[in-house]
Amino acid sequence: MMNGYDCFLIALGARIKKFRVDRGWTQHYVVQHTDFYDSHWRKIERGKTMSLQTLYKIARLYEVHISDLVDGIEMDCSGNDGNQPHELPSQ
Repeated sequence: MMNGYDCFLIALGARIKKFRVDRGWTQHYVVQHTDFYDSHWRKIERGKTMSLQTLYKIARLYEVHISDLVDGIEMDCSGNDGNQPHELPSQ
C-alpha cells in the first residue's frame, strides 16, 4: 500500500510530465537543455524521485513558481481533494 508521500510524488510526476507535453517538449529535449540525465528525468515523471532542489530546477525550466507545480495535488491515496486538512501523525 502506498503512503501519502508516494501518492504525492506520482501526482507531481504526472503534473511535471503534463507541463512538458503541453509545451510540446520531448524527454530528449528536456535532457538536452538541462543537467538532468535521461534516466533521472524518467524517474521524476513516474514519481519515483524528487528533491526540493530538483523541484526548484524544474520550476525554473518551466518558468513557473514551485507552487504552480504542487498546488492542488492530493496528499494521500484516499481521493481527498486536497482541501481538507490532514492530521499529523502523533509522535
